[in-house]
Amino acid sequence: MRRLIALVLLCACTAEPAPTPRPTREMSAPTLAPSPTVRILDSESLYALETPAGANNPTSAALPSGQYQPPVPQGTRSLSGDQIVTMTLADGSLLQADLVENNSLTRVPGILLLGTQPASYSTFVYSLRDAGYSVLVAAPPPAAASASFDALLESLTFVNSVDPALLAVIAELELADAALEGCARNLLCDAVVLLSPQDRERTAQALSRYLPRPLFVASAQDDVISYPTALNLAGLSQRSTAFREVATARGAGMLALYPDLQTELMAWLSGILPTLP
Repeated sequence: MRRLIALVLLCACTAEPAPTPRPTREMSAPTLAPSPTVRILDSESLYALETPAGANNPTSAALPSGQYQPPVPQGTRSLSGDQIVTMTLADGSLLQADLVENNSLTRVPGILLLGTQPASYSTFVYSLRDAGYSVLVAAPPPAAASASFDALLESLTFVNSVDPALLAVIAELELADAALEGCARNLLCDAVVLLSPQDRERTAQALSRYLPRPLFVASAQDDVISYPTALNLAGLSQRSTAFREVATARGAGMLALYPDLQTELMAWLSGILPTLP
């Protein structure tokens, strides 16, 4: 019996150890996040959406980033007082315009004059200047006129001779539609003059947002597109609108053909944007 017990104990001591148990779950640890990728941008990529003008212009450089820019003079002023200027629009494109300033020692009301053919305004621009206004004459592409409106109007506020609190817009044809839309959303616009507006639905929608500010509308009876549009605006706005009809002509051509229309328009403007005597 003793020999049997001793044999069992001897076998137990010389037996191979049991294998290590397999773990019942996989080992895990926090994963190592990849290092961030740093993009190195050149100046063109970095500032592509910023207003390009102003880096070397003290007036523009002092403005906040993305601010509309003042008109930049090009060349020398003409003998008649005209100054060709360049303005930067919201999309970064440049538009050339004509600035005719009043020579008063104090700030005067400003007029933004929009024309598909600015030369058709002829001497009316100088009549406005002589009456006490500084005038910015521009011809933005009709398709982009509504988007460009704020840049044009706010650029006018940077002109040294202009009182930013007294601004009006005069526009013809398709630009008249864009002008009413622009004035409807921009409270810098104190009054707007529409010469032969074209789109009845477009102007009617803008009018509800523009009122109760003053509106002057002129159209010719033989203009089958503009005349119904002008009548509709006059009917919708009633007392807030001065409506003048003539026999023929379109847009700024009405001012050249009917001197009494110029006189009436100037009197209307003086009642809204008073000038110094």
